[in-house]
Amino acid sequence: MSARREAGSKGRGLLEWGSLVLAVVASASAAVSGMTVSVSEFSLVARPESSLEVRFTIQNDENSSVRVDVSPCDWDEDSDGVTRFSPPGTVERSCAAWLALSAPTHVLRPADEVLVSCDVSVPAGATGTHWAGLLVAVRAIDEAATQEGGIRVAREFLVKVYVTSFPAVQAAAVTRVSVVGLSPLTVEFSVENRGQTRLDDVLGALSIQSPNGATLAEAPLPRLSILPGHSVNAVVVTPWSLLDPGMYLVRTVIDFGADYLVAGQIVLRVPELALVPLGTSPSLPQDVNRDGLFEDIDGDGDVDNVDVALFEASLGLPAIRDNVRAFDFDNDGVLTPADVDALRRRVSQTP
Repeated sequence: MSARREAGSKGRGLLEWGSLVLAVVASASAAVSGMTVSVSEFSLVARPESSLEVRFTIQNDENSSVRVDVSPCDWDEDSDGVTRFSPPGTVERSCAAWLALSAPTHVLRPADEVLVSCDVSVPAGATGTHWAGLLVAVRAIDEAATQEGGIRVAREFLVKVYVTSFPAVQAAAVTRVSVVGLSPLTVEFSVENRGQTRLDDVLGALSIQSPNGATLAEAPLPRLSILPGHSVNAVVVTPWSLLDPGMYLVRTVIDFGADYLVAGQIVLRVPELALVPLGTSPSLPQDVNRDGLFEDIDGDGDVDNVDVALFEASLGLPAIRDNVRAFDFDNDGVLTPADVDALRRRVSQTP
């Protein structure tokens, strides 16, 4: 991550034009049910009142003829990355009206390939990132009923189009950090794009610090791409567990391409365990492999189905409920019957 200064969630960055930039970045090809579409997205940078052209190919890899219809559409994503389609002009920052296809319909025989051309006209006053899509709908043609228009079910593929005009505000904030589980340490976080540009290839790091600020461990965050006005939820599973009781600072630092970084943090308290023998066993539960989880419920040195049965029978007892981190076998921060199932799976995998 670059060595930029950190700022609070209200910080702002401004991207300025140094000279005219007109860039087209096209991603790799994708296949859809016997069809090959050469591009999955275009990332365009252009001045307002400028025009450019994007092109991609569609190849019919099927053994029968197909009809291909290409049309502008809107799409959007929720915070969990689920894409939803909508009619052109529905999304607030839609650029569907900027897209004009020279030929929206094509009939392809087996092994045929067609070049699809689309003009992009950026209007005056356009600022920041706008987006839309070219929806490729593929319909198989029934050769025996061609003259009656025999066409079967459509398959669809989305070619995403991003258009960014500068100058534009670039800003982001970490809006949530929460610990899901301790063994291994699993953290959920949310990042909000508070600017006008698409934040692509957002990087970051998760660190665990002691109360005096010393870094105990650090792990990279997953790469993110965030549309303007959108938030993205993500999870990072670290390679380590928090076994020692005490206070920790869980901190996420995000590099979103500006000249400063943004961060979010919480204070985590790992409580002391107060284990007691369960059932008729005279022994305390044991963590046989030092992973922070006490699989040996009866403390006899073996992890077996007796432990599963005892854990299931004791799930509602204070001796279990007051020691969540010792028995959270599915690592979700709460004790439920799912933890019994998780322990059962561990037992089945134990030699």
